[in-house]
Amino acid sequence: MAKIFVIALTLVISACTSVAKPHADKPEYYHCEASSHTEADVRCAKTVSAAVAQDGRIWFAWAVKNHLYVNYSDDKGKTYSKPVRVNPEAEKIATRGENRPKIALDKAGNIYLSWANPLPQKWSSNIRFAWSADAGKHFSQAVTINDDGLMTGHSFNEMVVSDDGQVFITWLDGRHALKAKQAGAITDHEYIGSAIYMASSKPAAGESAWKNRHLLDGSCVCCRLALDLNPQQQPVLMWRHIYADNIRDHALLTLTDSVQKPAPHRVSFENWQIEGCPHQGPAVRVQGQRTHMAWFNDAPEASGLFYAYSDSAGQKMSKVLPFAKRETGAVHPHLAITPAGKVLLLWQEYDGSYQRLKYMQSDNGEQWTETRQLAQHEGVTDYPSVITHPEGNLLLWHKPGYALELIEVN
Repeated sequence: MAKIFVIALTLVISACTSVAKPHADKPEYYHCEASSHTEADVRCAKTVSAAVAQDGRIWFAWAVKNHLYVNYSDDKGKTYSKPVRVNPEAEKIATRGENRPKIALDKAGNIYLSWANPLPQKWSSNIRFAWSADAGKHFSQAVTINDDGLMTGHSFNEMVVSDDGQVFITWLDGRHALKAKQAGAITDHEYIGSAIYMASSKPAAGESAWKNRHLLDGSCVCCRLALDLNPQQQPVLMWRHIYADNIRDHALLTLTDSVQKPAPHRVSFENWQIEGCPHQGPAVRVQGQRTHMAWFNDAPEASGLFYAYSDSAGQKMSKVLPFAKRETGAVHPHLAITPAGKVLLLWQEYDGSYQRLKYMQSDNGEQWTETRQLAQHEGVTDYPSVITHPEGNLLLWHKPGYALELIEVN
C-alpha cells in the first residue's frame, strides 16, 4: 500500500498571499441593501464560481436578486468585463456554499451553466441549464434537466464538460424518497438518503435531450457531490454515502457508457455515525491514472480533514493522510491540478475571530509541503477554490460585500 508523507518545502507565495492584517487602507465594505445598489454587482453575490478558457480568459458565474450573471477577466483579475445576464426572466437561484451555480467551458470556448432553482415547497427545486456559443454575449433559454416533473428535491448539482462539448450534470434527487413515502414506506427505515442522477447532452452539436440516468440510492441528502473527468473523458463521481447504522463515509465510481449501473467503491473508513447531514461534501481530481480525494469526517477517533489517492479508480486506496484537525475549525477541502502537474490542497479554518485559508502542495500526492497560511478575513466568506491558469495559479476567495479579487499563488 502506498504511503503518504508530509515534508517541509519552501513555497514562494506571490502578491497578496501573506496573512492579511487590518490596516488603514482595508477595502471598504459595500452595503448591498442600500438604495443605490445595482442588481448586477458581484459584491452582493453570496458565492462566485469560476472557469478558465483555453486562451486564459477567466469566466465567473454568480447570482444576485434571482438572476444569474457571468463576466470575465483577461488580466487575471485586475479588471473585469461588464456582467451579462443569463436568465432574462427572474427565478430563484440557490447560492449556498455547497449548492451554487456551476460554470464550465469546452475547448471551443462554449460556456455552460447549471444551477438549482428552488420551488415553493420547502426542500424542493429543479436543476436548470443554459449555454452560450458566442463568448457569453447571449445565452440559450434555460431548460430544466430533471425529467420527473415532481415537486421534490433536485439539488447540489455538479457539472463537467469534455473537451469536445459533452456536458455531464449530476445531482441529488428526491424522487425515489418521495415515491417511497407516497407508497406508505417508513422513509427513515426503508428509504434513507437521496438518489444520485446524471444527465448528459451535447448542446453545441445540436442535441437538446437530457435523458435522466439513475445511478444509485443512499447518498447523504445535503452534502455536495464531487465530479471530474478521467483521461478517457469519463465522469468520476465522489459523494458521502450512507452505510449501515448511519455510517456516513465516502464512495467513488467511474461512469461508463455501459447500460449496467456502475459499481461504487468505498474510499473512506472513519466510520462516522451520525443521524443527519453535515453539509460537508468531498473533493476529487483525476491526474492520469491517479485519483486524488479529500474529505471531512467527525468520527470520535478520526475527526478533521483527510486525503488519500487511488491508482485503481477506488478499488485500492493509499494510506490516509489526516492533514487538518477538527478543533481548528477545518472545513471544506478543495483540490486542484495545475498545468504543471502539481496537486494543490486548500481548506478553510476558523479560530473564533478570523477565517484562515490554509494550503499544501504535492507533486503526486505522496509527499506534501508543510501547511502554509495564505490569507485571513474577519467576516463572512465564500468557500475557497483554486483557478488553475496557464500563467500561474490563482486563489478565488470571495468575501460578500467586497470587490472580487484574485490572489496569485506560485
